[in-house]
Amino acid sequence: MDEQQTFKRKLSNMSMYFLKTTAVHWRVKNKLQEEAQKIAHEVDCKLVKETKLDEFIESLYDEIEMLNQKHIRCTPLQLQRFDSPIPINNYDKFFFIDGVFHIAIYKAKRV
Repeated sequence: MDEQQTFKRKLSNMSMYFLKTTAVHWRVKNKLQEEAQKIAHEVDCKLVKETKLDEFIESLYDEIEMLNQKHIRCTPLQLQRFDSPIPINNYDKFFFIDGVFHIAIYKAKRV
């Protein structure tokens, strides 16, 4: 098997995750929430490799923390993770900032 076939086989076995941002239509109260919503819009409908998912989630936490430091006069935002004991809406992971946005992460299915 040549290198190209090996590479294609590795790609076909790689899991991907689809990010869907919801509730970004909420009215923001300040610049901090406005910038947090911009981050949510940027990641909407994005595909992330399984190997990069933890890194991506960590970067979300870091970005929110940087925004909190930038806007110190605003009430700090806290990115929260929701883990349900039962499957709801088939998402694998769910993150949110109350009143600002929700991000659902789904395992992409191959067709």
